[in-house]
Amino acid sequence: EDPHISSHHLKIHCVVYGDEDIPEVAPMVYMKVLSMNSVLLRRKMRNGLGQPVTVTNREGHVLLNRGDSVQLTHRISMTFEPQLAIDEPEFDERCQIESTAFADQYQLTDRILGKGGYATVYIAIKTHTGQQFACKVIGQDESFTCSRSMRSAARNSGGAIREVEVLKKLSHPNVISLEKVITTPFNIYVFQELATGGDLLSYMDKKGRLSETQVAVIVKQLLEAVNYLHSHNVVHRDIKPENILMTSWKDGGRLVLNDFGHAKTFADFEQAANAAGVRRMHTMVGTVGYIAPEVTRQRRVDLEHSSGYSKAIDMWSVGCTAAALITNHPLFPDGSTTDEQCLAHIASLEENEDWQELGHRGKTFIKGCLTIDEEQRPTAKQALQMPWFTHPFYKADFDAAYQHAIADWQPKELNVNLVEHIDTTEAVERAQQESRRSKHFNSVQATFRSYPNVQHTARKGRSDELHASPARIPDTPSPPPQYRSSSEQQETFDSIAHPPDMGRFRDFSVHPQETFDLSQAMSLPPKILKPGSNVAQR
Repeated sequence: EDPHISSHHLKIHCVVYGDEDIPEVAPMVYMKVLSMNSVLLRRKMRNGLGQPVTVTNREGHVLLNRGDSVQLTHRISMTFEPQLAIDEPEFDERCQIESTAFADQYQLTDRILGKGGYATVYIAIKTHTGQQFACKVIGQDESFTCSRSMRSAARNSGGAIREVEVLKKLSHPNVISLEKVITTPFNIYVFQELATGGDLLSYMDKKGRLSETQVAVIVKQLLEAVNYLHSHNVVHRDIKPENILMTSWKDGGRLVLNDFGHAKTFADFEQAANAAGVRRMHTMVGTVGYIAPEVTRQRRVDLEHSSGYSKAIDMWSVGCTAAALITNHPLFPDGSTTDEQCLAHIASLEENEDWQELGHRGKTFIKGCLTIDEEQRPTAKQALQMPWFTHPFYKADFDAAYQHAIADWQPKELNVNLVEHIDTTEAVERAQQESRRSKHFNSVQATFRSYPNVQHTARKGRSDELHASPARIPDTPSPPPQYRSSSEQQETFDSIAHPPDMGRFRDFSVHPQETFDLSQAMSLPPKILKPGSNVAQR
């Protein structure tokens, strides 16, 4: 046996989204190094394998893409080829061209993490470090030009720019981290922290009913995020399980609040707030089942005469999320809008068996967040001091669990210009022109390929067909011997041969390797990759 390979060297974990036989999103396969011996990971890029990146047991779970190579020793490596492969749609032509403009910073892969109404999320790899990020690609209106401001672009891309403007000023363990934003005349590329554990809703579906301790640990992290946002004059306005991401599929991992497309900063309406003497909002936003009653009142009254709502709407959403975690069902599935309907659903909790098993401290917290009168709801700061999190019997354990969850987080440098504009207009137009010429040339080449039995006919009509002028063109003389057709008498009108792309075939291996299909290690029952070898165990 190889002494460099441990009996428990790697751990492979797979997450499948949806119950369809052929899901829209490819299964997420993660690798975790368990051994003290590190491995080398080479990412599959469009032009071959990337530079090797060392992965140790100090790293978390690493998402694998099709074609990635994991080298265990100088002689043994594995190539990841999933058994259930999804045919990812090709990049938009403009996106392919534009991605080369920032390839020295980030490599955009064709691996799709998700799709939305206005954006598609891909896996991106930081070129110099190999670190993975989620890249949200938002198409812009074609009328957008590089001379327009970011504010003007917001009209073309929904809340994408609002999200960028909010996140670039924030740095907290429980708030999604913004890495970089690249804008072009055609697309906006938003690079964010990659949370490998999926969203909280998927976590609930997988785990089923959670214990009170598990719920409290999750809610505490959510409250830490909300408290940080409110202290920085930011209101999220769309808190729900789908917008809470898990950085690990294991219990007790760090979670991050995501999707700030509906977020609002107090600076956005500071002038109006100063005039009114109070900070209020009036826009109808949020998700049915998690919207505070004061927001839904906006539908029933004239907005000009409405009192609006405050940042307390986030605390209502926190209460709804906590109740859903306890009962494993949304508290307001029918989108209750009136105060009476909300009170009826809250009262019905007493009949729920899972709710009955919840301790009185947890019940007090959730009911406090679900107070109809927003002025009576606790703030995020006050909620963190409630007995559910601070009881002397377990406060130290709670604090230790939180510190353990955020141990892998590193603060980012603020006041750095994260937004970069690249004018790709000329590159896109040039590539499109070349593409059109190439298609035209290929059609000519396919049309005028002669064969022995029709050679004379093809040669006779060739001059008229190849020239657009109506003038008579003399017959083409016979070519010199060195340019005549082959023994098969086949004439072609081929373009000049392109030189081979040697970089595509470059061998990054230092030693001969034994290549295995990693899917064997994932099949059921567990299999050893090679007889007598404990390369990886599930």
